[in-house]
Amino acid sequence: MAQEHIDFTTPGGDTVTQALHKAEDNFNDLYALINKINPVGGLKNYIINPSFRFWQDGPQVTVPDSTAVYVCDQWIIQKAALTGFAYGQGAYPSNDANVPKFGSPNYLSVGNTGNTDAAAHLLVVSQRLESVAKFAGKQYTLRMDLFSTGSRNVSMEFYQGFGAGGSPPVSGILPSVPVQTLQPGWNTLYWTVNIPAIAPGTVIGAGNNLQMILWLSGGSNFNARTGNLGAQNGTVLVGYAQLEDGAVSTPIQIRPEGLELILCQRYFEKSYSVDLALGTTGSAAQSASSGMTICAAIQAGANIMVANFGFRVQKRVAPTMTLYDPVQADNQAWVQSAGACTSSLLTGGENNFAFQTTTHANTAVGRAIWFHWAANARL
Repeated sequence: MAQEHIDFTTPGGDTVTQALHKAEDNFNDLYALINKINPVGGLKNYIINPSFRFWQDGPQVTVPDSTAVYVCDQWIIQKAALTGFAYGQGAYPSNDANVPKFGSPNYLSVGNTGNTDAAAHLLVVSQRLESVAKFAGKQYTLRMDLFSTGSRNVSMEFYQGFGAGGSPPVSGILPSVPVQTLQPGWNTLYWTVNIPAIAPGTVIGAGNNLQMILWLSGGSNFNARTGNLGAQNGTVLVGYAQLEDGAVSTPIQIRPEGLELILCQRYFEKSYSVDLALGTTGSAAQSASSGMTICAAIQAGANIMVANFGFRVQKRVAPTMTLYDPVQADNQAWVQSAGACTSSLLTGGENNFAFQTTTHANTAVGRAIWFHWAANARL
């Protein structure tokens, strides 16, 4: 509803009662808006990287069978017993209406041509939402924008994971109509789901989460989790996802790009510039814009050196660190004009890490020591 203004100027304008009614309507609209705000970035959508803007791992990573793999910031693919599996980063045409609509030039493409096990095969795209307790005992509505190359079905499941050392997970939390049909082209689908309360005596461990799982194909072993989706083939493009409180889906809300990146970096951060893939070497990894970490040797020759660096964003937990050489494909650092040097990264906690190296024998005082890194604190 548009803001209502009290008429103070017109002779015989609003009565006191009319003015109070307008004020009440304005406050009701305001509180309805406030009630849509949630802790994820101060905005209503619980999904992080909902329009696939950020791909810090790179546009392509390996997805082995029966392993949940992060392929795009906060987005996971898991597969088993498929034929013709393929996924990748897609780019909309520059004049595509979805670019301003979803706030991203990219989408996730994933599909298969068949399966080798009618009972045990699966293909899912999912996201893990931190804190199972935060979402328990409430109702949510999920919107997803999906493109299909042909007519086919998909299904939606939610899954309560109680973390390391916690109680067994609760799977098969289904909307009232879990299976929905995609027609050729773009489709906007909606699911409303009631997430159960956490039962008394449930043990909640580290890394607990609520998982949203889009089933693209599922064998008969998973019927209770998919609502009998069954085998599906073909390619699906995932453009956008929005999970919010209540039974009504509201218009898409695009967070500022900088804020979205900060939300991603709570779980994964790298020294490389955002769109430069992990493990990149050569001039692209050594340029001023690459984000390469640099420190300087303070002694000549082979010496032990230690330096401390801070993260841009505090991590969910102390992360697992990976070191990358910007010159050649190894997990070492490089001394300018000298060569590779044996190095390691030590996690200091959620806010910082230490770099330790034994410099190259040909190191001169003041020579730059180059390296890249990645910090993984994902669920």
